[in-house]
Amino acid sequence: ANYNGATSSAFPFSIIKADSTISVTGTNSFTYSGSPQGPDTNTKTGSTGAVTYSYVGTGGTSYGPSATKPTVVGSYTVTATLASDANYNGATSSAFPFSIIKADSTISVTGTNSFTYNSNPQGPDTNTKTGSSGAVTYSYSGVGGTSYGPSSTPPTAPGSYTVTATLASDANYNGATSSAFPFSIIK
Repeated sequence: ANYNGATSSAFPFSIIKADSTISVTGTNSFTYSGSPQGPDTNTKTGSTGAVTYSYVGTGGTSYGPSATKPTVVGSYTVTATLASDANYNGATSSAFPFSIIKADSTISVTGTNSFTYNSNPQGPDTNTKTGSSGAVTYSYSGVGGTSYGPSSTPPTAPGSYTVTATLASDANYNGATSSAFPFSIIK
């Protein structure tokens, strides 16, 4: 009744993007399998943007940075990056440490368990193994009253023996030792 209406000047304001968060989740220990391995899950808030991962070797392990998970034994970190979207800023996680440890190997002695004396060293010297590509050594010992070894040279005299095979470790596999394999040299 006493005043005319009025319109203000345009007052500028903005709504800015909110911050996002992201952190890598998952296990931090893997066993060598020959396939790419590493954490690839996360917990995030905010942005619905794409998540990418970057893997890097640490502590003497030379690798990356790479978007591809590592395959060989070593120490690593992975960092997750969350892309921004229309309403949220992107984010980058802290480095998440993980390792790929050596896988176990197996070895067992194969071959015959009976030899006939011929004055030459004799004994099983073949094996079946999985895992390591390391060298195989044999240890021969007398048993049941036969005095011999332990020695890396097969025995020559008639008697009862065992042989044990040892597989050395390599870069990705632990070594292994077989069970004692019984054999004899008969007259």
